[in-house]
Amino acid sequence: MKRLPAVLGALLLILTLPGTTWAGRATHLSGAGVTIWCDALNASNGPAVAYFEAALSADGADAMLEYWTRGDLSQFPNRSRDWERTPELQWDGSVLSGRIPLVRRNGDPAGWAAFEAILSPVGAPMAYDDRYRDGNFWERYSGTDQVLDPTGTLMVAGSAFSLDGCFADSWTQRVFVTNPTAYVDNFTSRGLACELVNADGDVAYLWTALERREAYVDVEAYSHDGRWLGAYGQVPFRGDRLDAALAAYDYDSGEAGAASIQMAIVGRGDPIDETLRVRDYREAYRGQALDFEGSLAIGGMRFDLGGCVGFDVRGKVIATSPNGPRPGGHVPPNDKPRGARLLADGDRVALWTKGASPAPERPVRCGADVGFTVWYAIDGDGTRVTVDTAGSLFDTVAAVYVRNGTGRLVPVRGACVDDPQDSWSYQSRVTWKTAAGTRYWVQVGGFGGQFGKLRLTVR
Repeated sequence: MKRLPAVLGALLLILTLPGTTWAGRATHLSGAGVTIWCDALNASNGPAVAYFEAALSADGADAMLEYWTRGDLSQFPNRSRDWERTPELQWDGSVLSGRIPLVRRNGDPAGWAAFEAILSPVGAPMAYDDRYRDGNFWERYSGTDQVLDPTGTLMVAGSAFSLDGCFADSWTQRVFVTNPTAYVDNFTSRGLACELVNADGDVAYLWTALERREAYVDVEAYSHDGRWLGAYGQVPFRGDRLDAALAAYDYDSGEAGAASIQMAIVGRGDPIDETLRVRDYREAYRGQALDFEGSLAIGGMRFDLGGCVGFDVRGKVIATSPNGPRPGGHVPPNDKPRGARLLADGDRVALWTKGASPAPERPVRCGADVGFTVWYAIDGDGTRVTVDTAGSLFDTVAAVYVRNGTGRLVPVRGACVDDPQDSWSYQSRVTWKTAAGTRYWVQVGGFGGQFGKLRLTVR
């Protein structure tokens, strides 16, 4: 999905609100929960390090745990949460305890971690009551949040960790959402989404949202020597120009850095007249393409913006079925990586994804809430390969992976695409340079948990 029209992201939140009915009475939901989370924990009886989080609510138990026996965080954890099994948590109003299933680095089961934490209230509960309007929808969220002070112990593979320095809170929430017969909203959007490559082989992704007097800028950059940098800023935008410094940071080291952008709209290009229809959802926008000039500098890398094309559009969204088609049906044979279907140049496939697992098997960094994914495999021959989902009946996202030395599927840098930067299509198209003799895995799913008829071509 195109990232810059903010209304679309808000729409997806409403469309996935659990329990929402359509064209009926307003939805009333309520819930409560408790959460404990910890930054890096150092074992009291050795060099081990762990990251830990656990939560219990009406939706069930959830937890995250990563454990290193010697504290070398540059390696994959020696043990981590087994996502194929559910944690066992209990909460009696003052003590949160439970067990978390574990797997070893190679994926083999590794028993359970156990914890118990006494959670003492700190001060009085904080109340909130927020109201929003989104198109012709009205929403209200109210409740309380109670800060808690934890004391207790986490045990992992014989290592003991004190939970005294962790954070915790308990919460209650009430939700009220109106349900008109159709969601309707109008929006305007002006901005830029561009992939940049310089002569040194550095790659950057630039997103801007341009308002009347200010602009929001977001950058991710990957240097040819392996650095991963980011930058952002809300900066003045006057006379179709901006010239500003950005707050920059190194994702790996956490260190702050410097970045700057000079950008100007220098012309208007082709007209834009697009309509997306997916069952009972329609989105239309009209406007013009924008031509840009300028430059981006980040972490010693420089990029020319002359090849970027932006947009200035007005649009309308109409949805008459917020929950869309229901998941179900036969599970695709390539629902998991182990069932990945091997493809070659020129292959074309079509598949209904509604029976696939709702959650992705590996993280997808370039799309929000990607779900109902299926897997394909491609053997590299040293050339560039493109996987194109044009013609699919839903908004697709594709990500490419390769196995590392431990057999774990890890992302191929720069080979994760939500929407192609050179078109207004919502169907992903990902291209990457293969290495001869290397097998690649491609995970394809729906943005925002969408599913439907997938069409895919390899070339």
